[in-house]
Amino acid sequence: AHSAVEAALELITGPLSGVPSQRITEVVVAAHPLALSLDSTEPSTALGGKFSVPHSVGAVLSQRSSQHIVFSGSLLDDPEVARLRACTRLEPYEGDLVPPHDRPSRVTVTLDSGEVFEAVCLSAVGGPDRPLMESDVLDKVSLPTDESAPRFRALAEQLVVGGIPTTVRWSDVLEEMWTP
Repeated sequence: AHSAVEAALELITGPLSGVPSQRITEVVVAAHPLALSLDSTEPSTALGGKFSVPHSVGAVLSQRSSQHIVFSGSLLDDPEVARLRACTRLEPYEGDLVPPHDRPSRVTVTLDSGEVFEAVCLSAVGGPDRPLMESDVLDKVSLPTDESAPRFRALAEQLVVGGIPTTVRWSDVLEEMWTP
């Protein structure tokens, strides 16, 4: 679902900036074969939502964001997200699916005025052609862990650079993560 999420984000930060999601009447996601089975329009758990292209794209379009909270499960019962899920359909992405562009998505949004907007993501961030830097990964994991595991980022940074001796028990490191 990552490339579909990126394409939806491109739309809401570009041509759909300032356009309320309530004006969206149809969303078509042309996706690679692995994403086509992620078509649930009624996920019941946070994990189910993360593995639902209609939910992920609908949540991004509705919330105008791709921050971690959008995928936390808090929007599973949101009426606007549910409406967008219901008007989303998946279809096969036409074209060559050659690595690193073997998991692309095209998101096409139709508004109540009949206007159509489209964005394509050939390869999502984190792939071999668009790798994340260490700091990107640490930033990404910090957002959902800052409250529940206040020392997570600092210890993760130490782990990455080899700053925690291999003689330290892993259970002690994990326990320290949750220490304020």
